[in-house]
Amino acid sequence: MTAPELHVVVPGPIEQRTGGYIYDARVVAGLRELGWCVVVHSLAGAFPEPDARARASLISTLAAIPSGRRVVIDGLAMGALPGPVLAEAPRLRLLSLVHHPLADETGLSRAAQDRLVALEREALTACSGVLVTSAFTARRLRLYGVTADRVRAVSPGTDRHERAVGPGRSEPPALLCVGSVTPRKGQDVLVRALAEVRDLAWTCVCVGRLTSDPAFAGSVQRMIRRGARWTIAWTADRRVRRRRARPLLPPRVAVCAAVSLRGLRHGARRGRRAWPGRGQHHRWGHSGHGAGWCRRLGAARGRRRPYGGAA
Repeated sequence: MTAPELHVVVPGPIEQRTGGYIYDARVVAGLRELGWCVVVHSLAGAFPEPDARARASLISTLAAIPSGRRVVIDGLAMGALPGPVLAEAPRLRLLSLVHHPLADETGLSRAAQDRLVALEREALTACSGVLVTSAFTARRLRLYGVTADRVRAVSPGTDRHERAVGPGRSEPPALLCVGSVTPRKGQDVLVRALAEVRDLAWTCVCVGRLTSDPAFAGSVQRMIRRGARWTIAWTADRRVRRRRARPLLPPRVAVCAAVSLRGLRHGARRGRRAWPGRGQHHRWGHSGHGAGWCRRLGAARGRRRPYGGAA
């Protein structure tokens, strides 16, 4: 029997170590384990604001796929390029994989948001269906004209890991923030929040990719250097998680964070303010929100439960 075939189109190498790319790669690996023939196409050029090279790469990639084939395109690659997608829709079975709408990115002007909404809405009309990583994103796409019968939510899974140990009961809270260092992830909000509770004992490690937004990453690093209890690096996070007790997720917009799901899988405890409910839209609007949570954390450090449970 012929194995089912699927083409997956992503911007750049799928091996990149971000939550979105890891999700895509695990989908590919899982389907291959089930017997699917999955062909990954890595696009050249700049995304999500595509340059001429990106447009040409998407056009040539889709044109080279035989007619009638199933094709999943990461939303980062197609959201701002409706033209090539619409041109190939009559002969390919197109699906979009949307982690979050492009217009939801932090720091965009209203004009830029409106432009991206219009482009992505047009691109999604070319797709017979849409895969999303959370129920929240599924609801968000109603604003893009995607009806409920065309969308399916597939939440990230987790691997089994050795449970986190964390610090001893008499030791200060050990905090961990994992995520690419970008405005959307909100590490600047976290740093300012912790700066307001320097009277409490705590340690914090930020682990994240510094190349996604070098200017922002540099500003966060400068903020961190003003305090002696901070470190920031991009490293294998399994070893770090085992020593940390509290994973923090301070993004300005959080949908479904794979890094925090993995943190819970390690047995690390979560903070109520730092963890959005599944599929919820959660904001740490300013450092005061985070500082309040951190102060409550410090007050509770003497009555913590074992590190296998939730806070």
